Amino acid sequence: MADFPKDYNLKELTLTLCTGEIWDIRYIYHELNIFEDIWSPTMSGSVLISDTQNRLANFPIFGFETLTIGLETPGKGLLTKNFRVYSATDRHLGKDRNLAYILNFCADEAWKNYKVRVSKSYKSKQIHEIVADLHNTWLGGGEIEIDPAKYLH
Repeated sequence: MADFPKDYNLKELTLTLCTGEIWDIRYIYHELNIFEDIWSPTMSGSVLISDTQNRLANFPIFGFETLTIGLETPGKGLLTKNFRVYSATDRHLGKDRNLAYILNFCADEAWKNYKVRVSKSYKSKQIHEIVADLHNTWLGGGEIEIDPAKYLH
């Protein structure tokens, strides 16, 4: 049973570039932080990279990159989640041409929330119909559980 913060196995940590190239960064990362709190509607995080091949100069971060994290906890199975990388910060050149930087990422929903504005009127619809329409049309769909409403709004 996973009772402590370190009770997990990192099975996947890949960065998919906008060109389609996939980097396995499990062996060059030093620190991985994932944040989820009650005051934020989405997950976010950062990963500290120690890069000796100067990948950041050859493949800059544009905001279209996807970070895939696969965590396995004892007795639970594998959990895989995709995030959107939106910046590379705190670049420091260390010894032996080692460039350290932080990749900041957020859940894809946060990116869509920032980029998409919906201005739409719903007449004589129930709340669960409105939520279903917004979720399926503007937020990409997916699995969601919506409790039905009794009245029109």
